[in-house]
Amino acid sequence: MWNDAKYIENMNAVLQTVYGTKCDTLTKELAVDLLNSAAYIRTTTFNAGLYYWPWLKNYYGENACGEFWNAPIFARVWVDETLEAEMGY
Repeated sequence: MWNDAKYIENMNAVLQTVYGTKCDTLTKELAVDLLNSAAYIRTTTFNAGLYYWPWLKNYYGENACGEFWNAPIFARVWVDETLEAEMGY
């Protein structure tokens, strides 16, 4: 079982905040903390899921080149590490 006192405290702050900029900021901080504490991020088990990060370049949503063959796609994508760092990841 996962139990994180900081997450629970921050989630309670989000739930007590009315819509607006403060709520948006708290929610983003909560999401970043949650992703950073995750052991892994589960994805789909077959080629039906599409994931996108703004810092992933030269990827346009393709999921196969033929019959479940995705190696050529991943061979041509690249990570813009500067943009990734600027966005706080």
